[in-house]
Amino acid sequence: MEVGDAGNGVGQCVGDAAVVAQNLEALHAGQSFGDVNPIGVRTPEERIAAFENGPTRDWYNPVNVKAHRKGGHFGALENPEAWIADLRDTFRELR
Repeated sequence: MEVGDAGNGVGQCVGDAAVVAQNLEALHAGQSFGDVNPIGVRTPEERIAAFENGPTRDWYNPVNVKAHRKGGHFGALENPEAWIADLRDTFRELR
């Protein structure tokens, strides 16, 4: 059995840790983690439309739907200014 094969999962954990380490190194070097859009979506506006018209839309009660050109899965780390602004916009009504 090779590292990463099915089995006890140890190989997968080692592989996942390596990916996390690479992502953190890229972040510290100022790099992005790749494309932030799903397949077929090219702009932030299309990303919002894909969510608003998508099959999972009714699963959520969105208060503030925004998409940005920078920042992906780790948006709070890759684009902290936008993330903080979005967080403030979301909870502004509760102040």
